[in-house]
Amino acid sequence: LQGGMRVPPMYAGPGGMTQMGAMHPGVVPQYEAEPMGTEEMEGFDWERERAEQKRILLPLRRPVSSLFMPENLVERFTMENQMLTARLQPEHRDFYRLPMTVDHERYHSLWPLPPEFDATPTTYAAQCYKVTSTKDGLHYILRRVTGNHSEKYAAKAIAPWIRIHQLARGSHPNIVAVRTVFESQDFDEVKSLCLIYDYHPSSIPLAAEYQMRDAKKGMPSRGVVSEQILWSYLNQILTALTSVHPQGLALMNINPYRVLTQSHRLRINFCGLSEALQDIPRGMRVEELQFNDLKDMCRVLMSVACRCHVNDANSEKAAFEVMSQSYSEDLV
Repeated sequence: LQGGMRVPPMYAGPGGMTQMGAMHPGVVPQYEAEPMGTEEMEGFDWERERAEQKRILLPLRRPVSSLFMPENLVERFTMENQMLTARLQPEHRDFYRLPMTVDHERYHSLWPLPPEFDATPTTYAAQCYKVTSTKDGLHYILRRVTGNHSEKYAAKAIAPWIRIHQLARGSHPNIVAVRTVFESQDFDEVKSLCLIYDYHPSSIPLAAEYQMRDAKKGMPSRGVVSEQILWSYLNQILTALTSVHPQGLALMNINPYRVLTQSHRLRINFCGLSEALQDIPRGMRVEELQFNDLKDMCRVLMSVACRCHVNDANSEKAAFEVMSQSYSEDLV
């Protein structure tokens, strides 16, 4: 030790004095190493030494690709960025048809979304657009429903759904958050009701993810999705139900088009829409609607397992037979 510091070993230089000793006469080296003689160098097995070094260093080597982001993440982030920055150009057919801003310039840069984002069946005509908020600069989905609807009633109807996301400290992990609702006449001066939802650009419906077909075209002989994924989907949908049902609400009409997925992360879309539009079956109690949620959840899992739309009693029976042959009794 020299002054509380450990002096590293130095090799001897010309004249037997170490390099550090020549530079710093007051430093005493820990040891001195004699240079290898000519005879020793001639008898040294250099090939063996190289092979030993290669054996030690080879496990530590990394391919160049490991220093960069994986390609699947690059593709995902590139797609998300393209969807977030998409803007209508003057040559687009909707450039002059859509308004520049909505709701007193609170939202701008409207971009029409594909039809699969508007797959929730309602009795009213609806369209979906990606919009940008002037308040926080974030992107949202604007779901526009034409017709004579009460903004005051709709705001009161979605208030419990907003409370669910507030209890989850921002947004529920398995429910697409609804933020606000307002009336607008910016679309061709036609009165319409607009609901604002969070936008998840890389999420797609389960029906598109698994390329589901009509059950009438036949069921597969065995399940095409692993049981681990089905258990994960079951837990995520149940997490949403356990947050919604105690509030006296129901998701209503859960289907593979309405459930979005992103790397096996599920989010149930367009919650609170039926309540805002007063599109609830008459004469049905909340308990009956919540029981229907459980049946719809089972149909969604069957649809994923068989990659077919399970929406009636016949397809349910066929899907149950397929699942009983492919998965454990606990899941079935």
